[in-house]
Amino acid sequence: MNVQISALLTKVILMLFLVVLASLLIFGIIRLVRLFQKLKELNRPEIIKYYFLMIFCLFVMIPSWIFNIGWYRLILTFLAFPVIHYVLFAIINGKAMLKLFLSKKLKIYTLLSYVTYIIFYLSFPDGGDYGPMYVFFGLINNNNAAKIAGALCLISIIAHIIIAILQLIEIGKIKSNESLTNQ
Repeated sequence: MNVQISALLTKVILMLFLVVLASLLIFGIIRLVRLFQKLKELNRPEIIKYYFLMIFCLFVMIPSWIFNIGWYRLILTFLAFPVIHYVLFAIINGKAMLKLFLSKKLKIYTLLSYVTYIIFYLSFPDGGDYGPMYVFFGLINNNNAAKIAGALCLISIIAHIIIAILQLIEIGKIKSNESLTNQ
């Protein structure tokens, strides 16, 4: 009887996790479609390049996460870290894209955000129960290289957080300047 309850509980938790993950994915897709519609209204084809760079970051993150999976990434996956991180990344950079060509600083911050995002996921080291740590899609299996990659990963995520804050500050400045000129 306890085995059946345990199996049922495991299935319920797994289903809840999948529902949350699917809803976050749907939410992200809806946000990206709305962002794309707003970008089309701006009539600026240059912004479309930045939009596709943001999508490119997703397509770099997913294979690097899957092919380099180990205990760290497995735990972070169950915490939905990559999904939450990408949703925040997409929201902040989506807001930045709408004001991108009004500030040179914002344009630089956005490009740096893309670079630090990709560096974080490519240099995040991981490992299993035995053997050396691995990095870069599991192609580099060396503890010393993984330590260097781990330091690069830590630096890039800290820089990414700082850049995201700077982006939000710059977006706020642009909005306040727009509200002052509209009055």
